[in-house]
Formats: sequence, structure tokens, C-alpha cells
Amino acid sequence: MKNKILFCIKTTKKYQNRIDTILDTWLSGIDDFIFYSDHEDSEKNVILSSTDSSYFGCLQKTIWILNNLKNIYILDENVLEYYDWVCVVDDDTFVNTKKLDEYIEEITKDSVYGDLITPEKDPDNPIWKDFVLEHDYVYHSTGGGVLIPSKFLLDIEFEECGTIHDDVTVGVIFGRNNVPLVDSEVFRSQPPEFYENMNDDVKNVVTYHHIEPDEMRSLYNVILNK
Repeated sequence: MKNKILFCIKTTKKYQNRIDTILDTWLSGIDDFIFYSDHEDSEKNVILSSTDSSYFGCLQKTIWILNNLKNIYILDENVLEYYDWVCVVDDDTFVNTKKLDEYIEEITKDSVYGDLITPEKDPDNPIWKDFVLEHDYVYHSTGGGVLIPSKFLLDIEFEECGTIHDDVTVGVIFGRNNVPLVDSEVFRSQPPEFYENMNDDVKNVVTYHHIEPDEMRSLYNVILNK
């Protein structure tokens, strides 16, 4: 049986073009998604997760959605019991859903997957100096996509932990709950040109981050072999 994935996309009202572009490209034909934002739009399945439209609001939005998925139902079934996986991305993230389906068949539901940010990989990242908690925490880039087995979200409560960054916070909370974080090469927190990726490379990658709407359409066409 095919794994069921719920996509949770962080966005904001001022980026309507990003929402529309995602709906027209990699979410085309997919009904299993929630945009979580500082506004509501039932026609596009956008739900309000924080009224704060500042950068700090990103943390509030992500904490809210991860804590409240357990309160959202499809008919009589909780979404975390209906879906096998939750994939959290930003509204400037491109997702190759075909490759994601293939990747999920190769992994287990005992870890969280994504582009793992560590002091070894990113030694100049100011988070290691500014973050007041223990520096042995690592985290996945939300923009690069975080693939979470739904079962973890049934029991874990997310809360602020001393940093304003939502992806760092998620990583810390998973770490405190002894959830293994896996660094996966198919999740990428930068655009294709950063990795010098060509079209054939794009087909074998699940996500790219910092993708503007025009490039989002171009990447989608690559996946469709157009």
C-alpha cells in the first residue's frame, strides 16, 4: 500500500504568488496538503496558525501546526492516524513528489529525515554562537524539507526553547525526545545552482529551497520531461 503523505507548507498572506505557483506545479493533482499562515483562505486550504506576520511569527506558526495536527480530523479519523508521514516545507521549496514517493519506500519510520545542519557541515552558522542551549543539538532545514513519521507528532509537544528559528526549535525538541535525525542527500536547503545540478540531477532530488516562482515552474517542467 502506498504511503500517505500530508504536506504542510509554511507561508504568509503577502506571498500569494508563491501559494498559487505551488498549487499550479508540484501540488498539482495532490489534495493532501495544508498551507499554514498568518491568514485564512478556505478555497486554497490555508489555515491560520499565527497572526504574527513578522519573522518571529514563523516560529509561532510551525509550533502551532505541529502541536495541532492531532486536533485535525478527516471525517472521523485524526490526520496523524490517517497519514503515514508529514512533510514540512516553506513556500519557496520545490518538492519532487515522484522522487519523494520512491524515497519513502527505502526508509523506515523510526527517524526524521532532511538536510541536517551541523557544526561540521556549516561551521560559520551564527546559530552555534548565539544559541544559548547546548551546542550538541543539530537540526533540519525546514526550507530543505523535513519528513516526519506521523507517529512522533502524536506524543511530542513543541515549545519555545531559546531560539527564534522554527527549524532549530523543531530539531531541539526532537533531540530532547531522543528522535533520530537523519541527514539525507535528497533534501537540499539551497537551489540547484548551488550544487551545480543539471536537469538529470534534479530528477533524483526531493527538494530544493530558495526557489522563486519562475524557477518553480521550470523545475516542475523538468520533472514532467517538458
